[in-house]
Amino acid sequence: DVNRAPVLEDIEPITINEGETLKISPKAYDLDNDKLSLGYSGFIDKDTYKSDFGDAGTYYVKVTASDGLLETPKFVKISINHINRAPVFGKMQEIKAREGDNIAVLLDAYDPDGDELTYSVDNPPEGSSLKGNAFFWTPSYALVNKKETKEIDLVFVASDGKAETRQIIKAEIMDKNRAPRIIDATKSALAKAKEPVLMFVKAADDDGDELT
Repeated sequence: DVNRAPVLEDIEPITINEGETLKISPKAYDLDNDKLSLGYSGFIDKDTYKSDFGDAGTYYVKVTASDGLLETPKFVKISINHINRAPVFGKMQEIKAREGDNIAVLLDAYDPDGDELTYSVDNPPEGSSLKGNAFFWTPSYALVNKKETKEIDLVFVASDGKAETRQIIKAEIMDKNRAPRIIDATKSALAKAKEPVLMFVKAADDDGDELT
């Protein structure tokens, strides 16, 4: 009686994405009906592998079928595709300011894949600008009604060129009362002792308040 080696069928290449689970399913049988065991070596040493981000690439796994005396090896090609991950915003504080205040916010985001990020604002308010990850805004005095507070949801965007992530920052802007302005007045006057002097003053209030 001559022992015959196990038969191990060719294994088709396997392709998965980062984060998915790899499963190798060899088909083997023994012409002598001997009990077979399967072994794995190379990229992995078992038939299942949960891939992680950063595993992208091409690998080979050696699969061996054994009846205890003879072995039959086959190689399977494993391809793991890179999956782009969206940027992630860090926690950012709400904005609380008054009309006319100079507001500066540094946008805090990172990319899990190490890609370079660019920033934008979906709804940039009047008087705002964005330079890199620095957002600047000086709310106008016409933004908020007198003695009121206005709440605005600012929508910031971080992009790696393939995926975008949005973060909402709440801005609470309060009305700011401005002091009256003297726009014209008597520059000089002649006066006599113990006599009243009449001088002219013209003033304006930018908030439309009545002046006394």
